[in-house]
Amino acid sequence: MKVGLEVYVTSGSNDKIGKVKKLGIAGATNYKLENWPDNLKKQAGGFDIIIDGAGGADFGQLIKLCNPGGRIGIYGGTNGAVPNFSPQPVFWKQLSILGSTMGSEHDFSKMLEFVNEHKIVPIVDSIFRLHEGEKAFERMRTGQQFGKIVLKIP
Repeated sequence: MKVGLEVYVTSGSNDKIGKVKKLGIAGATNYKLENWPDNLKKQAGGFDIIIDGAGGADFGQLIKLCNPGGRIGIYGGTNGAVPNFSPQPVFWKQLSILGSTMGSEHDFSKMLEFVNEHKIVPIVDSIFRLHEGEKAFERMRTGQQFGKIVLKIP
């Protein structure tokens, strides 16, 4: 389904970047490179919406990458607190920073309707039986997965 949007991603794996490029994304960069923000800026110019699940020291780079009036949605903080946060660029650019959790039961229901209507199928990396949960978490911890890891209940 095309809706006129361009999607760019970051990953710490060049192999994963190659895989998502085959799925039709507009661009990508490896966030382990020192100049990753410059790479994205060169590819896209700037961003109207950024979705972040990491936080941490690089969060300030997202603010720099936003176009005026842009929005940053945050759903996680795996890289921890945002150090040395300066609010001035947020109000100079009139940015919105929005936090989100999983949403309400109603939100979940609407999401399922959307997924079913548009026949969206997630990429499944691997399926583990419930008693293999430790293996599944190890695969995720080491960053080997590309897509969802599923635990199968007998």
